[in-house]
Formats: sequence, structure tokens, C-alpha cells
Amino acid sequence: MTSKAHITSSISSGRLLWVVPLIGLFAAALTGCTHSVSETRTPTPVRTAQVKLISIGSEARYSANIEPNAQVDLVFKSGGYIQSIRQVKGADGRVRSIDTGDWVTRGTVLATVRAEDYTDRRDKARAEVSRIQADLEHAKLSFERTSNLYSSQSATKPEYDQAKAQYESAQAALASAKASVAECETALNDATLRAPFDGWIIKRSVELGSLAGPATPAFTIADTKLVRAVFGVPDNAIARIKLGQKQAVNTDVSLDTFVGHVSAISPAADPRSRIYSV
Repeated sequence: MTSKAHITSSISSGRLLWVVPLIGLFAAALTGCTHSVSETRTPTPVRTAQVKLISIGSEARYSANIEPNAQVDLVFKSGGYIQSIRQVKGADGRVRSIDTGDWVTRGTVLATVRAEDYTDRRDKARAEVSRIQADLEHAKLSFERTSNLYSSQSATKPEYDQAKAQYESAQAALASAKASVAECETALNDATLRAPFDGWIIKRSVELGSLAGPATPAFTIADTKLVRAVFGVPDNAIARIKLGQKQAVNTDVSLDTFVGHVSAISPAADPRSRIYSV
């Protein structure tokens, strides 16, 4: 292109003087023909439409992590030595302890700790309730007798007050003892670990005989009936992401395109990467 432009612009001025008049005559002839012919043109039909504002923003793709809709670590509230772990039949037909990849339903007993300590405490609390109930009956009879004597002026005011205080004290002691029994029963119940919902065992961290406590997760369970695609969006693009908007998701393991909705946007970006979690 450069060479052609250079060649055209190098034509001599003498030859250009001849070309320009010819072009002028030819243009004049065409103009005369145009004015000499009068034609009526038929109008061309057209369609009208309302002007609308459309978005033609560029499509952006982000890498996402697929996470379970719910995933929790299960711990024993009542610590102790693991006494039993749920047994299931494995792929080889042998019975084994429940482990990673096993499906469980809500309420399934996964493991238990040694319960003797908790049953002993509960039995002692129940015995204490029985003893205090007997004391309460004695205090009640004493108060009723003293109250009758006081009404007939056969007992003094201090004797009446003392009998009433003993009766009320026995009532309070009984309530406290019953609360202790309830606590012991709760602790005994917490010695058994159950699945809180239907899901898959992601991890098992206990063995028979190992010591379990509130600080150590025994199992990790996940519900994958619904999943979340979590991805990061830079701060210069987060304004285009809105709660509730549709979002297409593609995976390497399926040819289908899944459509979800944006359910959560982090209110603050990571201070280092300036990425918002969506």
C-alpha cells in the first residue's frame, strides 16, 4: 500500500492538466442527464421500533470452588474414651467402622464414649433427689403442725418461722437436685454422637479406645444435595455482581450448564488480593 500511494502521487503536472478538464466535462454531462429525466420513486416501506437500552458488556469467567451447602464438624460434648463406632459392611463384604465416603441418615449413632462415669453421676443425683424428697415431706409435716399450733397460740413466732424456713429450704434443695439429674442425663445423652442431618462422612478422626473431647472433632459430615460455587471477583468488577442475579456454572465433569443465583457477596475484599468472595 505504501508503494502504490507513492507511485500515484509522482504523476507529472503536465498530464494532470489534461485529465482534470475531461473529468469536468464528464461530470457536466451526467448532471444534464439527471435534470432531463424526471422520475417518480415509489416509497420504500419500513418498520419502526421503540428504542431500548441494552447491555453489551463483555462476559467474564471466574474459577470457582464447589462447596457443600452444609458441612459441620461433630464433637463429643461429653468427653471420654471411645467405646463404640458404628459398624457397616464394606465393599469387600467385611464389617468395618464407618468412615470417609459412607452415607448416613439423620439421627444415626456414629460413635459413643464410655458412659459408666455419666451413669454413675446420674444414679447418685437420683438418689439425692429421693433423699431430699423425704426431707421435704418431713419438713412439710413439721411446718403444717407448727402452723396449726401457732394459729392456736400454742407455738411461738420464732418456732413458726424456723419450721417455715426448713420447709422452703427443702423445696429449694429438691429443685436443685432435680436440675442436677437433668444435667447428668444430658451429659449421658451427649456421650452418644449422632448425625444431625442426612449426608456423607467426609472425615473420621477417632478410633476405638482413643480419648475424645469437645476440642477434637470426631467426624466431619457434609450435605451435598445442594452445593455452592464460591469464586473471587476483583474490586474493579464487583459492582456488576448483584444479589439474586442468575449465574451460569460449568464444570469439567459435566457437559451441562448449571444455573444458580448469587446468594451472598462478601461485604469486604481481602486486604491483600483485593478479591471479593461471591
